[in-house]
Parts: sequence; structure tokens; C-alpha cells
Amino acid sequence: MDRAKDIILYHLLLRACQGNSAGETTKDGLDGGRQRAFDPHYRWDNPFDLGGRLTDDERMIRDAARSFARDRRLPRVVAAFRDEVFDRAIMTEMGEMGFLGAMLPESYGGAAASHLAYGLIAREIEAIDSG
Repeated sequence: MDRAKDIILYHLLLRACQGNSAGETTKDGLDGGRQRAFDPHYRWDNPFDLGGRLTDDERMIRDAARSFARDRRLPRVVAAFRDEVFDRAIMTEMGEMGFLGAMLPESYGGAAASHLAYGLIAREIEAIDSG
């Protein structure tokens, strides 16, 4: 009996996450109005395909933040941790890249980015050092 419930729940979740079962493109409120094609194969490594739901601008912002964090921030964070100092120049560079205050309107010097874009920036920066 429990196995049957698991199978039913699996199919309901699959249908809710990926659209209709007819294999056609769907448009619903769950993905912000973006269209996607139905994929009948469940991916355990990435069940919601969040990266695939990003817009081109959001991907660009994520990639820029990832590149900055890995290439310019990581070596300096390691050194700052070792020497027990705070490298103020990192904050200046993050501001120049537009990562600080990214959600602020352009009239205040921000990039007017979405909440999601700000979250992507925070995720990439915190992956290197959340302290």
C-alpha cells in the first residue's frame, strides 16, 4: 500500500514540476510565466532544474559573480583568514562590479536587478566565504 502511495505521489510531483503529461510546452504560474517543454525523465541530481529556469540576464549575473568570487576573491579571502585581517579592497571591487546594492534603482546607483539576481550573487559570493 505504501509503495502505491509513493508512486502516485511521485507522478503528482513530476507533473507539478514539469508541466502537463502530453509532452507539449506548458505555461503556468510556477515558473514565472516562462515556457518549458515536458521532460518525462526525473533528474534526481537536479529535480527542479532551477538553473534552466533562469533568464539570460540572470545567468550572466550568476556567471559574473561566480567568476569574480573564484578568481579574485578566493585567494584574498584565504590570505586574509590566515593573517586575521579584513581586505577592504574586496568590498570596493564588489561595489564596482555592481554586486553591492544590486536591487537598488538605477537612480540611486544600483543595477535595478531582481530579487532572484541578488540571491544568485549572494550564493556565489557566500560559496567562497560566508563570513
